[in-house]
This record gives sequence, structure tokens and C-alpha cells, in this order.
Amino acid sequence: MSEAIITSQYYSSITGHVLGLLEKYLPKIIKELKSDIEILDQRLEFICPSNTGKLALIFNVRRGKLSINKEKELMIPGLHHIHLVPVTSFKDLTQQAIRMKNADEGRFSIVLKTLSEDISYLLELEFDIEDRNFIDKLVDRKVQPDTSEIKTRRYWMHAQFKFVKALEHYQKMFTELRIQDLDFPVRVAVHEDVRLSAPRNFEKELRIITKWLSERDREQKARLSTEHLKFLRSRVSSSSDISELLGRLQKLFEPNIFKRYIHVGKDYRYYNCYRETNVYNIPFLPTWPKFMIVTTRTTLSLEKPAVTGYLDFRYKDFQSGIRKVFEEY
Repeated sequence: MSEAIITSQYYSSITGHVLGLLEKYLPKIIKELKSDIEILDQRLEFICPSNTGKLALIFNVRRGKLSINKEKELMIPGLHHIHLVPVTSFKDLTQQAIRMKNADEGRFSIVLKTLSEDISYLLELEFDIEDRNFIDKLVDRKVQPDTSEIKTRRYWMHAQFKFVKALEHYQKMFTELRIQDLDFPVRVAVHEDVRLSAPRNFEKELRIITKWLSERDREQKARLSTEHLKFLRSRVSSSSDISELLGRLQKLFEPNIFKRYIHVGKDYRYYNCYRETNVYNIPFLPTWPKFMIVTTRTTLSLEKPAVTGYLDFRYKDFQSGIRKVFEEY
């Protein structure tokens, strides 16, 4: 299959399913504006966490249009915020120069008579994107563990536009088109680090407690109690009970602590982390997660349609932290 046919199919897929909003509304609103204003710069940004779009236009009012047209009515579906300022002073003119006609339809008007022909203005329009899978259709994201690293566990991250050829069409329309704060979650395995670093008897003791809590038979419960007593006697110190040890272990998985063991580089940056499913599900007694989900973020643009980065998990330092928890076990 020729490249021309593939590109044509990609373009059709993009405009027909993913960027329908751009094709249907944004060129239309720009075309309508051009009859009364001269657009000096136009930028389009998609903000991932909020699933919103932001259209920014810098413009001048055309000579003679202030006396002919008092208002210019426009519409963007999902519109939820408008901001208008002169680029000379950045004084907010939204209240006096913008009138909402129908908020549900995203219909508004610019009161041209409140503006000046001698000043350039910045108009920002923020709108919701209904398709919650919009970014997934537009961007390809991949994570690849690097097994060659020894001191750390490295995860390579790669994100790129799926349809670069199709998107090049929009370079003629926008001076900038980018995806801002693209979330990139990485599953960092931690359960083996706990298993290897905690005392062997600790997990055995935890299994006995788990069985004891779920056991209904009185004789079996008594046998498990006796078995648990043996573990208590074998400890270096019996002053710390299992719940206290688990409480100290939990702190290692708190976001402000766990992020110390994470380093993100190149085109990505660290955003946050949280724990996934627990290894043991004990009522009222949280244990430790199988994985920590580390969220990184990056930005894509037509100028940089592909980005690469890495996430390093300093697991040896993390294991040292675990061993420190059990120093007196």
C-alpha cells in the first residue's frame, strides 16, 4: 500500500473521528472573525487532565468595521470560559466586550464598538471536549522496562502523535498546536522489594494473622494463636506489634516519601504517585501495594510530535528503607 493512500486514510480517520471539532467549528469561527478582524496569531492547545481545549487569538479590528458592526456573534460547543485583554496593558475587558447569548450552546458575541482599531487584543476561548478518549485516539503511549540497568530500574517512556502527516494540515491554520500536560502513568513494581528486604518471619507471621482473622473454627483459631505466639518469642523485640510495623512500612508508600526514590528525565517530569492493590487484604490493617502508579507528564506539539523520557526507580535505596523499618523486628 502506497504512502499516499496510507496518509489519506490517516487523514480521513483524524478529521472524521478525532478532530471533528476542529474541522467543524474552529475553521468556521476563524473564517467568520476574519471579515471584521485581522488575525495576527492563532494557537490551539489541548489540556489533558481537564480534557479541555484552548483557542488563543491575537487580532486587530479592521479599519471601518467599528461603525458598521456593533457586535460579532460566534459559537463554540462546550465553551466554558472567555477572556479578552489588550496586549498593551492586559487589562481585563471580558465583562464589557463579551456578551453570552446562550451558554449551553456556547454562543457569544464580541461587542466591537468597545474596542479600538489601534490596539491588538488577545482572545482566549476554553471549551470542553466531549470525547473522553480524545487524547488516546490522537496519541500513542508506550512504556518499556530497561533490563540493562543495575543500580536502578529504568522505564523508558515514549509518546507521539499517531497521525503526524494528517496533523501537518493544521500548521497552515495555527502557529502552534500542542497537547499540554499529557499524563503518562507507569506501574512500578514494589512487592518483590518488600519480600526480599523484610525478615522472612514477618510475612509468615502476617499470613498467620490473615488466616486467624478469617478462621471460624475455634480449635483452628487456637492453633493459629499458639503458632503466632512462637513468632512473637522469636523476635529481637516484642515491643512493636504487627500493626505498628505495618504503619511504619506504609509511610514509605506515601507520595511525599516514595517520590524520593523516583527520578524522571528528558522530555518528562514527575507529577504524582499513588498505590495500587494491596498484597494482603486485611480488614482495618493496610499492608503494602503490589505496584505504585507513578504519573509523569509531558507536552507534544507539531514542532515536537514525539517525545522520549525515562523513569528511574532507585530500588536499592528503597530496599534499604524497608530494612530500616524492621531493624528491631
